[in-house]
Amino acid sequence: MMTLLAVGHGSSLFLGTFLGISSDSLGRKRASILYCILQALGCLAKLSSNYEVLSVGHVCLGLASSLYFSVFEAWMTTEHEKVGFKQELLSETFWMMAFASGIVGISSGAIANVLMEQQALSARAPSVVAGFVTFLCLLTIIFGWNENVGTLYGGLSKPLLNGIQALRDKRIALLGLTQAGFDLSIAVFWLLWTPTLVADGREVQTGLIYACLMGSMMLGSSIAASFLCGPYNVIPEIYVPYVLFVAGASLILPAYDYQDIPVLVTCFSVFHICVGIAWPSLARLRSINVHCLKSPSEVLSWCFCAQLHPK
Repeated sequence: MMTLLAVGHGSSLFLGTFLGISSDSLGRKRASILYCILQALGCLAKLSSNYEVLSVGHVCLGLASSLYFSVFEAWMTTEHEKVGFKQELLSETFWMMAFASGIVGISSGAIANVLMEQQALSARAPSVVAGFVTFLCLLTIIFGWNENVGTLYGGLSKPLLNGIQALRDKRIALLGLTQAGFDLSIAVFWLLWTPTLVADGREVQTGLIYACLMGSMMLGSSIAASFLCGPYNVIPEIYVPYVLFVAGASLILPAYDYQDIPVLVTCFSVFHICVGIAWPSLARLRSINVHCLKSPSEVLSWCFCAQLHPK
């Protein structure tokens, strides 16, 4: 399983970066449609027990994740400007996005548990449902979205060069490094949270704990809304460092000692409250500090370059 996950992340790193950049010339709607196709192929691949098929599926999922974290936000911010909405309203969109992610996470966990408990269905049933939902998203994008296309002068090399040059701005370099580090901590958490809970042969209700984590993220997104949209209207630079510090501190105890289940769940819940606060706040920082790059797909290139050249 670790090897398959590494294949997915590797494809996202080496191929997904260029795929995200090319979305400017391809069109962000078309790139979003491509995401749905890749995601559906990844879901179908999980129906097989063949290792090669699963590897190809994780390549598709890795490429899909690169598009997911770039073209959707690029399409949304571009349409936001085209219809004449105020930039301040982006904060409301970002926190609502994080809040809705928690709702979807709880719902999907509950549905997956119900499907797994049905003896007439196999363990592959959640992947089938995920593929069906992806198909519904595909139809929504095809018939409900407008196309917006950026410019891509100089091929694929110029956006990467622009990303490296943008790192001369200390704010952009630190933001890219912060985003990369925070995403890494989330990825590591989801790899290890279940093995940590079931250490020493303990039996736990992972479905209920997952719902608790998603609820914590929803709580965090609500806190972010009070910071970003009122009544406090605090700029993210002020509180994000403290949120990241608390997120790191909440994982110190589980990292060095397996504690009782209530202690672990409490630590994990605190971490996800921080995730719910940080996600929309970092997204707002991206919209503020990277706006000067003009092309939304270049956001992906400078994030990628920040991981390679943090200095």
